[in-house]
Amino acid sequence: MCPTHQASWAARYPPKATKVYGRRESERFWFYVDQGEVDDCWIWRGALDSGGYGVFNLDEETGGGQEKAHRYAYKELRGEIPEHPNGKLVELDHRCRVRPCGNPWHLQAVTQRGNSLLGRGFCAENARKTHCPKGHAYAGANLIMTPSGWRACRTCVNARGRERTRRGAAVRSLGAGEQLTLGLVFGGAAE
Repeated sequence: MCPTHQASWAARYPPKATKVYGRRESERFWFYVDQGEVDDCWIWRGALDSGGYGVFNLDEETGGGQEKAHRYAYKELRGEIPEHPNGKLVELDHRCRVRPCGNPWHLQAVTQRGNSLLGRGFCAENARKTHCPKGHAYAGANLIMTPSGWRACRTCVNARGRERTRRGAAVRSLGAGEQLTLGLVFGGAAE
């Protein structure tokens, strides 16, 4: 989260000033969560990382270190985070798109690729496109998959090829002098 948006969040959801020492880990955790109804976002009022996600310090008895607040809440109320059958890394996606939300019912266990495609980034936006910019469907015989994994529209690729061929034939039909005056001859002497 950028500094401007972090300041905005801090103004709307100021951190709780009281420190919670000497309490059990679970009590300390829920002290920093503004719980509401199951449908509402439960905003984390503790520390946030640079990405805007809540961070919680674990007790030494449970291994110490830090854990993301939403992951801790999920484990507390819904159990362990499920593993992917193929052994792929599983992430928790915020379906509400609110990063400091700690409501475990707003979280969905997905693969890393799935999490990227559910987001708002460049890859996700392009993956959701079903038609090329000219309106042709990316489906069936009209879909070309490039070796690098990009999708292309067969209708548009064929149209560009025909146009390139037409322009090439038009240039070849001109004499060398006409090509020179149009700036179409390269590598030759222009005197």
